[in-house]
Amino acid sequence: MNYRTIEIFLDLVQTRNITKTAQRLYLAQSTVSKRLAALEEELGYSLIQRTKGRREILLTRQGEQFISVAERWKNLFEETESLKNASLSTIMLGISESSYYGFIAPFLRRFMEAHSDIRIVASIYNSDQIYQMMDNHMLDYGITAYESERVGVSRQCISRQKLCLIRYSAEPEEGQVISPAALDPAKEIRFTGGNFRSMNHWRKTWFGGRNESRLELNTVQGIVPFLDGTDYWAVCTPSMAVSIARNVSLQIYQMEGCADTWELFFLKREGEEAQKTTAATQFEAELFAYVEAFSENE
Repeated sequence: MNYRTIEIFLDLVQTRNITKTAQRLYLAQSTVSKRLAALEEELGYSLIQRTKGRREILLTRQGEQFISVAERWKNLFEETESLKNASLSTIMLGISESSYYGFIAPFLRRFMEAHSDIRIVASIYNSDQIYQMMDNHMLDYGITAYESERVGVSRQCISRQKLCLIRYSAEPEEGQVISPAALDPAKEIRFTGGNFRSMNHWRKTWFGGRNESRLELNTVQGIVPFLDGTDYWAVCTPSMAVSIARNVSLQIYQMEGCADTWELFFLKREGEEAQKTTAATQFEAELFAYVEAFSENE
């Protein structure tokens, strides 16, 4: 993805017409069509419905959902550009939501309290988007839920947590263990929006990879209304479970026979040590000290 292509897509959302968008952006219609097709190929799905004889563009369901992603991408790119000549004490950080609330947010709060001269621009995206932004030099650091080899981007595992299971309970108890054989797969709330390999492996081991779940969510906090007072259940990490338990009474189970772990990876650009600012040096040092202490507590 690049800025011009995102700009074309968002203008098409407004005009719903390729000719009008081409005129407004001073481009040839063929250029608009090619840029849109290239974006769809990169994303792996169609954004518009192509119907002969229709002047007005209709978006696909994925196209409608992509609008908010494109708007955030455009805003972050513009903010990144505006910071090029600004203070060197700004850190651009992309975080997967699955790691934010229970793991990274407490560190950021502590870090900001200790460094009044450092500015953090933290954005929550899914892991695929974070990798793309690292590729485009839009982020200083990324924290993702899976590992992907990218040219110029180093990856380091900073956390491994065993998967656990959560379900509503009015009177939760500590140290509870559950066998997945006792679970109804149709009652699972599945997290989507990322490449969650450990969850997929666990599900395949116990349920043969069947997708019987009737509810999928791409947000951790969005799970709360569906857990509260119901018999739905979800697989997550202990840190996610503790975060969710602040809003709903949960029983947190260890899972019998489960060796799968949820891994988090720290991303940064390679070969940029010479340009590293004092703020970045402090951020990395304190993040890894926090990670080490977190692991010991786990």
